[in-house]
Amino acid sequence: WQGPGRIEHWTYKELAVRAISFGTGLQNIGVHAGDRVALVLSTGPEFYVAWFGSILAGAVPTALYPPARLGRIDEWRTRTAAMLKNSGSVFVVTEPRLYGFLGVPVSLAAPRLGCTEVQKVEEAGAGEPLLLNAETDIAAVQFSSGSTGDPKPVALSHSNMLSNARSIVSRLPGAPSQHRAVSWLPLYHDMGLIGCLLAALVARAPITMIRPEHFVANPGCWLQAISETKATVSVAPNFAFGLTERRVKDKMLESLDLSRWQVALCGAEPVHPDTLERFVTRFSSCGFRREAITPVYGLAEATLAVTFSALDAAPKWTAFDREELEINRRARVDSEGIRVASLGTPLDCELQVRSKSGALLPEGKVGVLHIRGPGVMTGYLNRPEDTAKAIDTEGWLNTGDMGFLYDQELYLCGREKDLVIIRGRPSGSRLTRRPALTLPFGGCRPLLCYRRRSAIRGNTLLSCSGRLTAIPIRLLLLLAFTTTLVAITTLALLLLLFLLLLLLHRLIRTASPTAALLAPSTLRRRRRFLTPRFILHTKRIGTII
Repeated sequence: WQGPGRIEHWTYKELAVRAISFGTGLQNIGVHAGDRVALVLSTGPEFYVAWFGSILAGAVPTALYPPARLGRIDEWRTRTAAMLKNSGSVFVVTEPRLYGFLGVPVSLAAPRLGCTEVQKVEEAGAGEPLLLNAETDIAAVQFSSGSTGDPKPVALSHSNMLSNARSIVSRLPGAPSQHRAVSWLPLYHDMGLIGCLLAALVARAPITMIRPEHFVANPGCWLQAISETKATVSVAPNFAFGLTERRVKDKMLESLDLSRWQVALCGAEPVHPDTLERFVTRFSSCGFRREAITPVYGLAEATLAVTFSALDAAPKWTAFDREELEINRRARVDSEGIRVASLGTPLDCELQVRSKSGALLPEGKVGVLHIRGPGVMTGYLNRPEDTAKAIDTEGWLNTGDMGFLYDQELYLCGREKDLVIIRGRPSGSRLTRRPALTLPFGGCRPLLCYRRRSAIRGNTLLSCSGRLTAIPIRLLLLLAFTTTLVAITTLALLLLLFLLLLLLHRLIRTASPTAALLAPSTLRRRRRFLTPRFILHTKRIGTII
């Protein structure tokens, strides 16, 4: 989706034909069954072709994120080289506009078959039959978020991915094939790849994709695409709902129809009730229903989805006493406490809350979440020690997330490795540092702020040293154009001044101004150098310009 009325259509059959050519090309280039193929691609049909083409060839696709900001290109190159080495990729596939950025990562990681573009791989396999290999143990490798350390390569089986996608689709109301989806999430992220693209394929439903950079530049395009395509399902993290609520102009509301949007999944980061409530209030006039908001929880090590909240009811926010949660690690309902979003019930898996020693905790006690089910990863690729720490002998995955159960529903508090000291006591609750504004891109300066208690028990006010606002793209373009214009004008004036000084110097060396004034014949010989030919006479001296 490129804008209102501008959609590039692809059928699953057309993409499958291209994927077969791509898979054949990989085999002809020298990729063997089980080899990892790194895909550094933006959202588009090329990603679909390369990812499924790798699967068909028996290879293991590994999606890596493309560079987002030139200001952090060195950091991206270092991290990409590390991920290429950690995944053991033998081949890197990209697109023309990203090819030049991969020189350093490819030279550092030194994959056996180098790097090339999607089109060249397709050409290498055009018109030739695909050799079907036996199904490999690993279907794909995706990297963990790296929120508490370096991203780890998560190995997923075919069963992991299909079971999780089917579980997601099974929760949708009505016939899955009758739904329409819209997504701007990047396909290198598990929520975009499995929760959107693979789930749509399993449901045999159409999906409209938007490039992530288009959403960041114009969040309203997300709602425009939902309105235009009459989509029923869309997924986004919490910040996207807040960013869209702030950035969409009032005049756009008249043209939006969100009445068909039945399921608005919200996950991938902490869910904040206030953000979603503002979104509902802002777009209720466009037909958006509060019941569509569906908070969810998941992680890469579980393929994607772990819990879903109810799809036929409004989201549930429960107020708990803050100090009981943070200090005593116990959930106690308090109408004046902090509101926490319910993330629903387990999705085709078992869930337990345990203490640090591994003891099972009762409902209402805060502990570490453990899950077991068909979506749990086979392990971290080539990292047996890390795998043994994450998954016990009975198949239970330690998620590293802190939370508790209340009324048999999951509530999340933060990460086990997070640590904040409150009155001399350690607290791992993310509830103590809820951001006022979450930005969708990295490299931004932090906003220094502090908390102070209000007179009302249980509430907290946020005091900031300044206000952080987003800079519109048009303003940046105008600033760049103005700067360029000033620079060009300055250079032109300096060049003109240099030429005038050079001409004046040349004339002074040939003859003095007085001699030129007294000798008309000499003046006539000099006129071929004068541009423009203006002669000013004075009584004592003549000056030629």
